[in-house]
Amino acid sequence: MPKIESIIRSPKGPLRRVVPLSEVQVPDLWGIAESLAEEGRTEASEQILECWYLCIDLLMTLRDHPDYRLPKS
Repeated sequence: MPKIESIIRSPKGPLRRVVPLSEVQVPDLWGIAESLAEEGRTEASEQILECWYLCIDLLMTLRDHPDYRLPKS
């Protein structure tokens, strides 16, 4: 099985490009989520944090286990 060394950003869009996995970064969304929470928009804040954590988890999985494959459903 080939190892994952890059990802395709916007694979079906006009900005499609291949990015080496080592260059992929997850923007820090904590400040945005914190501001939303302070405005009383807790649900939006929680959704942003969930997306942020998910992105970090996926990126770390790809970096730590480059031969990882999703199970077939």
